[in-house]
Amino acid sequence: MGPDRGAPAHGSARGTGLTSTERFEDAVRQHSGRVLAALVGRFRDLHLAEESLQDAWLAAAEHWPVDGWHDRPDSWVYAVAARRALDAIKADQRRGRREHVAHAEADRRDLDELDRRRERWDSGIDDDRLRLIFTCCHPVLDLEAQVALTLRSVAWLTTDEIA
Repeated sequence: MGPDRGAPAHGSARGTGLTSTERFEDAVRQHSGRVLAALVGRFRDLHLAEESLQDAWLAAAEHWPVDGWHDRPDSWVYAVAARRALDAIKADQRRGRREHVAHAEADRRDLDELDRRRERWDSGIDDDRLRLIFTCCHPVLDLEAQVALTLRSVAWLTTDEIA
């Protein structure tokens, strides 16, 4: 049991007559279907299972030529893929929490801005109200229209009250 530490990294794999590359490709073909099915059964997410399995085979391709072949490559690949899937799930959860906090902060800033504008409007003559007065009193308008527009827009008087 355990890894076959004596398997050569290149050339013929001990006792199989296959090169290391051929042995690896054979393992991928032989075990991928079962491992993928087990991962989908565990995580209920085909995309996550496929991504995790691909990462696990990549890790196997990097480690096995150096560390040696395992007696149960399917178990090793499943364990690595399951850890990768769990890591991906945790990362998604952390990202979701950060996005939630960011959205809540943006909503709070928007509400603060609305409150700030409401306070400025209600607190008496302010820059925005002054700007409105200047707009109503634009020199292009005749004096009578300026007065009527200002009383209507700034003081909220009705037409009858202005007349």
